[in-house]
Amino acid sequence: MKVCWLDKNWLEVTPQTMDDLYYLSRIIEPGDLVKAITLRKIKHPRSLRPTAPLIVKIPVMIEVESTSLDSLSSKLRVLGVIRDCPSKYSILGLHHTIEVTLGKRVSIYKDKWLRLHLDLLERAIKPKSSMLIVLVDQEEFELYHIKDEQYQLITRGYLGANRKLTGTSEAICSKSLYEAAKLIVEKIRELSPQHIIVAGPGFFKESMLSKIRELNPALSPKLVVAKTSSIGVPGLMECLRSESLQKVLRDITIAEDNRVIESILEKLAKEPDMVAYGLSDVEKAVSYGAADLVVVSPSLMSAHRDAIEQLLEICQKTGCKYRIIHSDSPSREMLEGLGGIVAVLRFRIS
Repeated sequence: MKVCWLDKNWLEVTPQTMDDLYYLSRIIEPGDLVKAITLRKIKHPRSLRPTAPLIVKIPVMIEVESTSLDSLSSKLRVLGVIRDCPSKYSILGLHHTIEVTLGKRVSIYKDKWLRLHLDLLERAIKPKSSMLIVLVDQEEFELYHIKDEQYQLITRGYLGANRKLTGTSEAICSKSLYEAAKLIVEKIRELSPQHIIVAGPGFFKESMLSKIRELNPALSPKLVVAKTSSIGVPGLMECLRSESLQKVLRDITIAEDNRVIESILEKLAKEPDMVAYGLSDVEKAVSYGAADLVVVSPSLMSAHRDAIEQLLEICQKTGCKYRIIHSDSPSREMLEGLGGIVAVLRFRIS
């Protein structure tokens, strides 16, 4: 995403990927002002006869009421009330939807840009890393695309292998595996991921890895094999948590979020007095200088903006690290179950 600060309140952005639209859907909130060149149906005010309205391209500024992200058409729809436009169109106060598409320049005004918004912007402008995870067992395979905070099932297929492969069944399985690997290599060429993980139970992951490597030897440096006890979303999450993959996944936010929350839960189970959770207890820990890491959810930040902003300012002064869990993942659900905010302590407090 291209970003240009016009002043301390106005920010001009140009989304370049679907991920950018996803971030903007989190950044733009009710009450913000959004300016863009947009299309609008206008009826000529002096026309005495009913005529079809003209579609004109005009600059408008709306006060935002809601946003809606349409992944299929790669559009972010921003609905609001028109607060500024050329006076000749007489549409002030009417509702209008600005459609933000890839490459479209829009300006956003906020009374105050919070750390929540700035954190999202930093994630949007940093270089992205993507990964494909192939989950395979003796019956089927699945291909997931992981990019920053989102995972998407790209395709799945049936392999139809019996537990005991002999004769014809082995030949059928080999052909199915070849066709699956061929499809996966095509998707790799299309999506250009930085990493390709082949995982699953049993020996079929090694067979799939060999077929992919056979079809495209140049992919070998990107290929990593991992063991999971199942496929599907549980297998995907198990793969993302694998210690052997943490180095590969270090810049994939969803994996890091899961790792952070799971380590906190483990500490909570072993040393409950070294973890504080819930807003009041975390505020107390931070004010004492006892917090080493604070993890917070966006929903809590939205509900208690002033309190969280003040809390994070104190974190910066006391050298306490903080992390905002933006990803739609199991880790965020776990965090919400702990009140939306958790602190790992440097020392015990009463």
